[in-house]
Amino acid sequence: MDENNFTDNQGSGLRYQDTSNPDQQYTYGSYDANAQNGSFYAGADPYNPNANANAYGQNTNTNFYGQNINGNSTAQNVNYNPQYNVTPTDSSNSGMGIAAFILSLFGCTAFIGLILGIVDVCKRDGKKKIFSVIAIVISVLWMLGSLVVIVFFKAEVERIINEEKYAATHGATTESTTAHSSDEDEKNYGVVPDSSVPEDTVVDGKLEVGKTYTLSGFSITFAEFGEYKDYEDYAAPAEGNKIVYAVFYAVNNGDSDAYLSYTDFDGYANGTQANAYYGMNTELSLSLPKGRWGSGTIAYEIPADCKMEDFEIEYTPNIFSDKKVVFVGQGDGSPVVADVKMEELTSGDDSQVVNAGETYEKDGVKIKYVECGEYTDYESYQAPADGYKLVYAKFEVANDSDSDTLVAYYDFKCYADNEQMEQKYIGDESSFSLDLSAGRNGNGMITFEVPNDASNIQFEYTPGIISSEHVIFQYK
Repeated sequence: MDENNFTDNQGSGLRYQDTSNPDQQYTYGSYDANAQNGSFYAGADPYNPNANANAYGQNTNTNFYGQNINGNSTAQNVNYNPQYNVTPTDSSNSGMGIAAFILSLFGCTAFIGLILGIVDVCKRDGKKKIFSVIAIVISVLWMLGSLVVIVFFKAEVERIINEEKYAATHGATTESTTAHSSDEDEKNYGVVPDSSVPEDTVVDGKLEVGKTYTLSGFSITFAEFGEYKDYEDYAAPAEGNKIVYAVFYAVNNGDSDAYLSYTDFDGYANGTQANAYYGMNTELSLSLPKGRWGSGTIAYEIPADCKMEDFEIEYTPNIFSDKKVVFVGQGDGSPVVADVKMEELTSGDDSQVVNAGETYEKDGVKIKYVECGEYTDYESYQAPADGYKLVYAKFEVANDSDSDTLVAYYDFKCYADNEQMEQKYIGDESSFSLDLSAGRNGNGMITFEVPNDASNIQFEYTPGIISSEHVIFQYK
């Protein structure tokens, strides 16, 4: 390869010539080209003698790009490297991304929008991908929302089917709880009231304290009602208002899981809907497998001049029905309490019981029940309420399956004598969340607050949000 300087009417620079192929030249430098300033490269690649002689350059004074030396003319930026073919950048929005965004706005086409969005993001065409990213986010939200609806719909369908089966053989009941006195009825309803509860507790088809509404083996007892006055100043009702509360017991003796939430209830004072009150320990959110029971409290802020008997609570058994069950207030504001007790119920026969030291396994996921006991290593602010204690259970989880698995603290519930207990969080260990890929393992602990005199404590695990299976880890 020979190198020599050159000067001509176009400018000056260096010229290389391949001695083995005199017809091929490689020239670069700057050129004037009739006062059109710029830089250029012309000639064939000396390392590729068969290449065409192309000219590259940039005119700084006009819109003219390129200079034909002895071959084809190609427009290119002054910094262009002739050995690489670079695709020009297009700063416009991607058409596929816009289409993905539009499709993601509709639930029925969100999946298509997700696919288009992913494909567009993976393309390297220099176009803006903002619409594709938004489409992916919206589509994922649609899918998560759909999953929640499917789970809820499944539970409601099961509930409706059970209602129809039960009504066909028993009929819906709103009898006084004193009517359930036989052994068979106690088995079916799980609620046995004291004889002091009067039988005439139905007022114009409305249920007073002590009454039980039962359908499909799922019973709701109006256990207590009164005015709440033990609030802090910051939680005081507005001037001219007062707070009333109601306590409900729920027992599930049906054939499937049952759910009861504060969102199933609405309060009305003198026929006007009342606002829910959250200034007291109001918690009513129960997920009850077969054979379990729980309790919860709801409260409302109502006008101070509203009589107790003019306050009503409407319960909606399921979202697919217009049927309402009405519980009516009573008394003068002092707590009215039904003397009821919950019968000792057993879990369904299909529940697997695991003792400490044993291992539960499903689909390659192993949960070893390591140990359990009373938890005492807590700070003063974490102390249980009077008459209660903290219990714990520790687990080791191994994922021997071929896919990822998730086991977390919220998959567990605790029942003391079949009543659902409140979960407590003592540091990170008791709020574990194990997202394990295949072949991985981890460990965690759960803690719950239970009565000191509880005779039967069980931790219940549900493998999967749409599973009806329940696994019992028995507390010593």
